[in-house]
Amino acid sequence: MRTAENFDLSNVIIRYKKDHELDSETARCHARELKRFLVVSALYPEKKFSMLGPIDEFWHTLLDVLK
Repeated sequence: MRTAENFDLSNVIIRYKKDHELDSETARCHARELKRFLVVSALYPEKKFSMLGPIDEFWHTLLDVLK
């Protein structure tokens, strides 16, 4: 979990804030929740988890930034 917590998403947060007109704290919170989702998904690959709402939007911003 610590590795996920320390993974730098600052460029994604900047883009996400701009695209969704959010404050820094909210954008960082959504980044943290995405990291939690990804860790839980990795720990329990046999389970089916899904993202909804802002966490899914953050995920798509991440994918767009990684292009």
